[in-house]
Amino acid sequence: MKWREMAVYLYLLQLFNSNEVDRYDLIYTLNLFASRKTVRRIIRRLRKLGLLKEYNDKYRLLSLKEFLEHMILPYMASRLKRRLRNLDPHASVQVQNSKLVIQCNRECLNYVNRYLKLIPSLHPHIFLQEYEP
Repeated sequence: MKWREMAVYLYLLQLFNSNEVDRYDLIYTLNLFASRKTVRRIIRRLRKLGLLKEYNDKYRLLSLKEFLEHMILPYMASRLKRRLRNLDPHASVQVQNSKLVIQCNRECLNYVNRYLKLIPSLHPHIFLQEYEP
């Protein structure tokens, strides 16, 4: 994501507060900052990233929390999967409903449980599932 898209997203979030916005209101609002062609590119990029959802001729912005979950949880899942790969080469970590789901063998689960005991606030966000190799 480029700085331009980030700045436009934050500006629109402050201006419209995650409510539905008409396509033409969005274009005319952003025409203050860039040409019409650039505005359409920015809107297309925000839609591709999933930060703008389109319904007919209206758009809805993701909230800041949804944005962070959308951008950060896949990164966290990939890092966790790389970390657990040493214990279990078949371990998988997926993002489902804003939660991390870990599937691995018993040794790997014991390793993760050790950390979950130290940080109890992680329990609602991480689900452990054991598989049989």
